Amino acid sequence: MADVFISYSRADQELVQSLAESLQAEGLSVWWDRNIGGGAEFASAIERELSAAKAVVAGLSGFHRWYSGYVSYAAGDYEDALPHLKAQGRLTPSWAACHALTAISCFILGDEDEARKYIAKAKDPNPHLRPDRLTGIVRTQQDRDKGAREYGILEQLWHEDSEPKTQS
Repeated sequence: MADVFISYSRADQELVQSLAESLQAEGLSVWWDRNIGGGAEFASAIERELSAAKAVVAGLSGFHRWYSGYVSYAAGDYEDALPHLKAQGRLTPSWAACHALTAISCFILGDEDEARKYIAKAKDPNPHLRPDRLTGIVRTQQDRDKGAREYGILEQLWHEDSEPKTQS
């Protein structure tokens, strides 16, 4: 388990290398994707290390909306996170984790119909996916209670009918 997990855009690789070296010089252990061994399953390795890290540093390249959205989401600023997560979801429509965070944010902001639409988007290209496969991205936050609440919302939405309910 590393002290610090670094999430970043490839455009920031040189900066991240320098940051990692500086943190290590201060005695902290650092994990970033350059530490993934050959043959390792990329997503599983990231989820495992992200879940175990004591702190997360996110690189914020101007063009990479995912990082901005995820940082706002993790901070509980769902209104700021939502446009970034939705934009990233349009760019990567099969990325279930992005749609799941969008759904949770919509639900928390009171738009349950929109939340159900995003859960359907997460499920559509991933019919065998289960909410427990997304725990790392949802529950990996400094505020573990917040992560547990958000995971509860994910499970609730996941198991409901994916079609928006009509108002009576």
